Amino acid sequence: MKNVNEGDSMIIHYSSDIHADFWIPFKNNQMKWEKNTRLFAETVRPESAGEVLVVAGDLSNLNRQSMWLLDVWQQYYEQIFIVLGNHDYYLDSGSQSKKYMFSSPNRIKELQDFISSYKNIKLLEEFKPVVYGDKIFAGDTAWYSIKTNVERDFFYGLSNDSRLIKGFNIMEAYDKCQQDYDQLDRADIIITHVPPIRFKGHETYGNTLGYLTEFPSLKAPIWIAGHCHDVGVYQVEGTNTTVYTNAFGYPERKWQEWPMFQIIKI
Repeated sequence: MKNVNEGDSMIIHYSSDIHADFWIPFKNNQMKWEKNTRLFAETVRPESAGEVLVVAGDLSNLNRQSMWLLDVWQQYYEQIFIVLGNHDYYLDSGSQSKKYMFSSPNRIKELQDFISSYKNIKLLEEFKPVVYGDKIFAGDTAWYSIKTNVERDFFYGLSNDSRLIKGFNIMEAYDKCQQDYDQLDRADIIITHVPPIRFKGHETYGNTLGYLTEFPSLKAPIWIAGHCHDVGVYQVEGTNTTVYTNAFGYPERKWQEWPMFQIIKI
């Protein structure tokens, strides 16, 4: 792998919503489950790696599987940037709830500790800028609002997040996200799980509830997001910002129909 020097072009591969536990379901035979997950990670990666890999959230409902994916991919990329998605907070079984003491933040802490053990994997949080090469990266989950009656009705009545995210206040996280974003001066690439604009994928849901986090302005020319299981490139009217999304999605969407990683060259 080559070092990225100031002035070099940068090749970014990007993806989101990989949901590996749907593709390679949990097996009691841990060795076989790990082997199959690592094979999956090798199979879906591009033949030629880029310099930077961006994963915009939702690796797996299970930390061990997320760790195996990242461990494989970090061998091929100079740098990986990741943000957390809502599924990265899920405690979707009794055993997972007990393991993390009914606290999604405990699950996140385990994942944070794993990521911090690698020099070339960076978890972006709180829109804190990180310089890589000659580019500034920043990111966060970008939690959605659940403040209005309509938003609350959707969240508590229909969203799995209300049941499977435990010991974590999304309303407080939304407020903090907005405050953190206000503190960001600028960036070259912003990465969030929840998108900052409407995608065509929103049409599938008939609304944007739980699937959109708007900001007063877009502070980067490149913005990578996921969550809506959409694939597209959106030039935001009246701005110099292009929003990219490439959600891998669930098995019924047949990964062979498009690559897990799309490419941006800057």
